[in-house]
Amino acid sequence: MVKTNRLRAGKAARIALLGTGLAVAAVVVVGWALAAEPGSKEDPLATISYVARHAQFVRLEAAADQSLRLLPGAELIIAEPQFSEITVREFDPLRDTLLDLTEGRPVQLDRLAAGHHYINASNHDIFLRPEEETVWLLRGDWR
Repeated sequence: MVKTNRLRAGKAARIALLGTGLAVAAVVVVGWALAAEPGSKEDPLATISYVARHAQFVRLEAAADQSLRLLPGAELIIAEPQFSEITVREFDPLRDTLLDLTEGRPVQLDRLAAGHHYINASNHDIFLRPEEETVWLLRGDWR
């Protein structure tokens, strides 16, 4: 009888310890969620202003031979010229990974098509210098 009471007491202690552990974990998770700055990267819920700030393309008018630096993950669309391709210097398809999302494949030449959506999939910056005046739509980090 004494042995049975000790087993019950040990089982109750383990259950109490497990319950305490779960309570502490819940407090930590809730505290972490409340500590995040609203609209920041740490905030688990994206605010409208955060999405709007990071989802829009920026229009950039570039003169002929003006270099554009795309950091990894940056996106671009060629808005003008509207119905042709442009030739870009400084781009090396053997070294740089620029994906044409419209076509679904890597860019293999130094020519980019108007209206196509591109992304820098390299782990380094890519430089593009158009031979003619170009209007870029850019999203992400670029200079």
